[in-house]
Amino acid sequence: MINQEQIFGVVAAGAALTAMTTDTANADPMAFAGPYVGIGFGAMAGAVGDDYDYAVGDQLLGSLFGGYNWVNSNGLIYGAEVAIFTNDTYVGTDEYGIEGLVDVRGRVGMTLTDTSMLYGAAGVWQADYLFEGENDGGTAQGFSLGVGYETIMNNGMFIGADVTMRSTTSADLNDPGDDDKSPETLTTASLRFGFRRSEERRVGKECRS
Repeated sequence: MINQEQIFGVVAAGAALTAMTTDTANADPMAFAGPYVGIGFGAMAGAVGDDYDYAVGDQLLGSLFGGYNWVNSNGLIYGAEVAIFTNDTYVGTDEYGIEGLVDVRGRVGMTLTDTSMLYGAAGVWQADYLFEGENDGGTAQGFSLGVGYETIMNNGMFIGADVTMRSTTSADLNDPGDDDKSPETLTTASLRFGFRRSEERRVGKECRS
């Protein structure tokens, strides 16, 4: 069974290889500056405290995200993002799960071409913990590390992919006896679609006015 560390490693290695082999001569970081919003579709993998593993692809996972990017004088893209995952995700025989997963993270990226960007991300997350289908199992939280890719299309639309791995630092469970069933690691792999109003297009529009 494929585990989440293998998924993260393969994606990160592939993204790094892409960055090293892509011509960046015509890259324009300002195309990625400004606010953005979007939706994501993907799946989750992870493990709970009893070492039960489940694979990516177990069920469809939806998300809503939004953020803002800035560009520094060296052309480095950096920003902040919030993402909310919209549906419950269960493990095993629907006994343990999470809902309301929220990511808050920072991103740092570099342009690959004039329409594509590679980024890394790090932040914190929190989710409600479900035990035997109940909605009051408690909460879990921790740190996240991710990597992603975005390509700009027409009229400010973009498409991308993101893989984020999360470790659990603490779980505040209503029943202390559930401690050995709390989530330990959670990884999401998502295809993302969004809209960005870049600073480059905004300035160009104002100049034409």
